[in-house]
Amino acid sequence: MRSIFISALLGLGLVGCQMMPSQTAHQSGATTMPATAPLTLESAYWVFDEAMQRPVKVNGQISVELGEPHLRFNAAQRQLSGYTGCNRLVGTYEQAGNQLKLQAGATRRLCHETAEVENRVTNAINLTQRYQVEGEKLVLLDDKNQVVARLHAVWL
Repeated sequence: MRSIFISALLGLGLVGCQMMPSQTAHQSGATTMPATAPLTLESAYWVFDEAMQRPVKVNGQISVELGEPHLRFNAAQRQLSGYTGCNRLVGTYEQAGNQLKLQAGATRRLCHETAEVENRVTNAINLTQRYQVEGEKLVLLDDKNQVVARLHAVWL
């Protein structure tokens, strides 16, 4: 009986060691996409490099403990998911040609360290009206064609 109990505890411990939801594909060792793969909104995990004309960093670096700000697009359900640097976001998107409208809501966790980054990422999402894929980069644009965010692709 004792060995069954110990085996069960070990099993739970191994499950607990799996990647936590706040960890990202990039942190788990995913690489950038091969040059020959056609890139679309839905074919990549998009990591924010810049939002509202400033790098997406906390104290000069990405906050690995909290995760990297990113977006994912699900074509089948037209759903958007991601992470702002503090909170997870979910929503929908509408895309036609290079037009892109993002509608997202986020959890309400308070993170003093990443609040400024989260505000810029959220503002960029709210202002997005168009997009461009340039190589392995995604550029989000507002209604005046001004860049509101730059992201890079990570292979899933």
